[in-house]
Amino acid sequence: MTNLIRGFGLLLLLGLLSCGGNKRSSQPKLAVDLYVRYLADTRELIAQATFKEGDTLETAQPKAIQGGVAFQNSGMEQRTVQGQFIRYEIKRRGPFNPPFTFSYQNVQGQKESTNVNVTAIDSFYVKGQAVKTRGLTLGIRTTGFAAGETLVVLFSDKLGQSASLNFEGPFDTQELFIPGSILAALQPGALQVYLVRKSALLKDSPQSSIVAAGEYYTPAIETTLVN
Repeated sequence: MTNLIRGFGLLLLLGLLSCGGNKRSSQPKLAVDLYVRYLADTRELIAQATFKEGDTLETAQPKAIQGGVAFQNSGMEQRTVQGQFIRYEIKRRGPFNPPFTFSYQNVQGQKESTNVNVTAIDSFYVKGQAVKTRGLTLGIRTTGFAAGETLVVLFSDKLGQSASLNFEGPFDTQELFIPGSILAALQPGALQVYLVRKSALLKDSPQSSIVAAGEYYTPAIETTLVN
């Protein structure tokens, strides 16, 4: 499930790179893909950055950043993945402590910093019963969702079958209704529910195309699904 959610930022980056078709610029353009994921149940933070350089999508090549890449002022480990691209990565455990900042050298040889927006969900709960035929209502304590943010509600039943529903920002509500059609294929009994708050920021300039994507995973809560 995580990989499916993660792919959203990569598609946006390809879209930015392809803007302008095959037109060539006077200097190579840097394509930057930044990603932060925080798992609240294990307090695990993962940050990744990849870079490509070229004057078109077809000619862009993986790029190693001179001087390396920093995240929150800590150096990131450089890896070559499947011999195809270079990824900078850092993993750590600790409290949720935004803002999350990447620093690296741009095509002009100057230091550049980019923030990835990751916003916590304070808590959530099921209001009343979860009924297969009628659905359920979630109460959520968090800030409002801006344009470019998505809330993913995920369900897993006692047999491991899953279901999900996306809510696209902007919206500002303390209650969300999940219709029965989303729950119809799940088995009655113990039901786990967790939320993922996603963000994606797009920045395009003559020098660079940047996708900054963030995900916040809540711990799962358990309720009972009835017919």
